[in-house]
Amino acid sequence: MYNMWIIFLFVEVVKLFWRKKPAPTHPPSAGTKIIESIRPQGHELQEPERQFIEALGAELCAAKLSLLGLDMQRMSTGMFNVFYSGIYVGKVLLRQHPGKWAIVRPGAKRPAKVFDAEIPAREYLATRPGYELEYRPGKQVSYMQYQKGLYTTKDLESPTLEDCIGAIRHWVTYIQKQLVERRKLGTG
Repeated sequence: MYNMWIIFLFVEVVKLFWRKKPAPTHPPSAGTKIIESIRPQGHELQEPERQFIEALGAELCAAKLSLLGLDMQRMSTGMFNVFYSGIYVGKVLLRQHPGKWAIVRPGAKRPAKVFDAEIPAREYLATRPGYELEYRPGKQVSYMQYQKGLYTTKDLESPTLEDCIGAIRHWVTYIQKQLVERRKLGTG
């Protein structure tokens, strides 16, 4: 009886120490943490937005600013209003609108009907003799705004993704200046 107990105890100890340990996971990047905090508001995050947010997270970490202070609020247009600890920082929009399929009567200025996909458009076209199918490519829509001072903003109209990523430094500089002012006033 005593030997059985020792064997049982030995087996349990061996099981405890020889368990497979889970593979080490890499901590999520700063951008991933920001992305997880964003509510989609009916808009899926697109690749240019992901790249921008990854760069934003890296810049904030490089400036030793906490990611917890960042608040990116998605607007109905797909644009983000960006705040840091209640400080308005700016706006950013990096969206790719999808292409559309239009059923058009020859000579008409406006389409009779517009479809998101080609197959339903072709099916509808089969019921409309004399009409034509026209593809209308989507377009990249971009915009960025940053604060230069308390009452001065700078608007970037149709910037590239690289331009937006380059302008993140203006956001970080503005945040740092405003945090210093808050500390001076004793409100931060």
